[in-house]
Amino acid sequence: MSQTTEPEAFVQEIIQEAKEEAKEPKPPVIDYEAWKNVDIEKVIRYKEEGNQFFKIGKYEDAEKKYRSALLVCAPNAPNIEVTNGVTFEDITDQDEEEEKKKKEKERQEKIRKRNESLSAKDATIIYEGDEDVDTIPPQFKELQTVLYSNLAAVYLQFRSFQRCITEATNAIRRDPKHLKALLRRASAYEELTKYEEAVQDLKTLKEVNPSSERITKDLERVEKLRQEQQKVEMDKMLGQLKDLGNTILGKFGMSLDQFNFQKDEKTGSYTLNTGGKK
Repeated sequence: MSQTTEPEAFVQEIIQEAKEEAKEPKPPVIDYEAWKNVDIEKVIRYKEEGNQFFKIGKYEDAEKKYRSALLVCAPNAPNIEVTNGVTFEDITDQDEEEEKKKKEKERQEKIRKRNESLSAKDATIIYEGDEDVDTIPPQFKELQTVLYSNLAAVYLQFRSFQRCITEATNAIRRDPKHLKALLRRASAYEELTKYEEAVQDLKTLKEVNPSSERITKDLERVEKLRQEQQKVEMDKMLGQLKDLGNTILGKFGMSLDQFNFQKDEKTGSYTLNTGGKK
């Protein structure tokens, strides 16, 4: 019987430790240093100004305020000031700042085009990139959640449902049970006749707020729409299969109308009969 040598035992110990570490995921590391310059008062001010614009129906101005708040509520945030929906940079080197703005504009345009190309079902790529939201400090994550949810409300007003889904998803990635974001995304999914996705969001809402009569009624209504949609799609698919079958059988002088299935009520099984329908 062979004995384990000390080097082998050491290697096995390292392997075992690695396996244990793999079982227990490490908590995300929050880089508070990168967020230290965030002017939280400015973020809140922009958010409140956006809310005021939204209340009086100035949705474009509201959108700009929410976007500006998100720009400030970010790691290594730039020093900006927003007046009447217009952003002004507080700069010391004009050329350097202009170059930064140009690159940022190009980046945002690239992401915008990518988001607009997403299907409603796949709208999970967030607007500002693919960063790990778990590394965002809690107080800033909460603010970002509200701001993205507010943007979703703006895009509902614009009837830009795909953008609404994208921004609501931004909020939900930060808070999976955020009521307003879930409700707005469900509404956008319904408008795009993505009833399956709408039902899933409404079910989550039902879990979070089981006593809400509105959510219960919305879930029942959209579930009915989903079932009707499935029936239409199934009938369409069966029709296409029948056409294909008739095309093949037609080469032999036959058609599917010559076949029918009869159900045995006792056993529940079906028997294929020929000779046409009775």
